[in-house]
Amino acid sequence: MKDSKKLDELKKLKKQCDEYLNGWKRAKADLANYKKDIEKRSQELREFMAADLILDILPIHDHFKKALAHASDVSNVTIEQLNNKDKENGKPVNEQNTWLEGIRHIKSQLDKFLKDRGVEEIKTVGEKFSPEFHEAVSKHQEKGKESDTILKECSAGYTMNGRVIVPAKVIVAE
Repeated sequence: MKDSKKLDELKKLKKQCDEYLNGWKRAKADLANYKKDIEKRSQELREFMAADLILDILPIHDHFKKALAHASDVSNVTIEQLNNKDKENGKPVNEQNTWLEGIRHIKSQLDKFLKDRGVEEIKTVGEKFSPEFHEAVSKHQEKGKESDTILKECSAGYTMNGRVIVPAKVIVAE
């Protein structure tokens, strides 16, 4: 009889031990899931904060783009001439426009800054209109253009890590 009581008690203790072990395993898994959830939320918060900063920087980027696009009007040289450099020394051909070279350099640094943070410009002209990425500000009829083809970009749109942060404002073919 003593052996059967000891065996019953041993089974009872084994069962209790297994219950404790399973409880600890669940608690360990819960802790790991909690840590993953906290890390995910922390990453989302960092992305949200970065997006807020990026949204403040994008208008500056757009102004640099517009300034460079209109540089040829102001300086009486074409963009191609501004991009041409003396093959021997790498300096701009038109020395009076060296400040434009500086502006282009600043814009390229800004482009790299944005790219490094997952910001990409949304493609527009010639693309098919997508309400996910584009905001139609106007529709025009244009011969030879398929309906819902983007004709003109009014203002650039951007994605950050695959999510739209600023939709592109566009004119679309009817």
